[in-house]
Amino acid sequence: MNEPSKKPDVFKDHDCVTGSLVGASASGSTLKVIPMFCHKWTCPRCSKRKASVWRSIAQRGKPERFITLTLKADENKDVIQYAKEGKKAFAKLVQKLRRRYEVFEYMLVWELTKKGTPHIHMLQRGTWIPKQVLSDLWCSLTGSFIVDIKRIHRSNEVARYITKYMGKSIAECSEVLNGLRMLQKSKNYVIEPLPEEERGGDEDIEDIDSWIFCSATPRELLEVAKELFGCTLDDRSSANCLVLRAPPDPDLACKLVHHFDDDRSYS
Repeated sequence: MNEPSKKPDVFKDHDCVTGSLVGASASGSTLKVIPMFCHKWTCPRCSKRKASVWRSIAQRGKPERFITLTLKADENKDVIQYAKEGKKAFAKLVQKLRRRYEVFEYMLVWELTKKGTPHIHMLQRGTWIPKQVLSDLWCSLTGSFIVDIKRIHRSNEVARYITKYMGKSIAECSEVLNGLRMLQKSKNYVIEPLPEEERGGDEDIEDIDSWIFCSATPRELLEVAKELFGCTLDDRSSANCLVLRAPPDPDLACKLVHHFDDDRSYS
């Protein structure tokens, strides 16, 4: 099959590519290579993708209000431990609120104050919670009584709200709170289906039973696949996945990865 007229994004030498996933069809005649990106908020490329995904999630949850939960400043506490305690307190808060009000779905993002104290900004859907009740519960768990609740009047407020916290501030926060998830959502937060134009990706992994990690980039893998194994680039290749046509060989993926990682075990 002819080479694509426009090379897909995976050909670019992105600094954040940490390797590739390689998989072959049962016959070995189709080989697929998916780039593994760093997915860090500090990465210019990955942060844009992550922000786009989370903006979509935020809006599809149909939130009804904005909530802010603060933590009491304490210079003697390590900021990471501070955030971990805050996450535990938040989990208990959700349990208490659901026992009392049943529905409490949320998406939250962490932010640091100028003094370095972590606090929570949240999109929430469910029964209205009186501010005093929320303050009393949060204070009983953290010692901090300062909370804020605002009703969402228009859907475009959601995009502006979440975008505000997914810029430079979340990158800085992710470095300080290394190892902690900057954004998270409740299991049933999303209630609106993903738009058709945003779906996709499943076709990249269909007909592949197993994948092998390789330390090489997709570009490096393609060059070797062409030179040593006679593979050609399929025009189904996209920005997320290289598709290669190859001489039938069930062990082709292992052989290709073995060229770069000869001491790796395969499963």
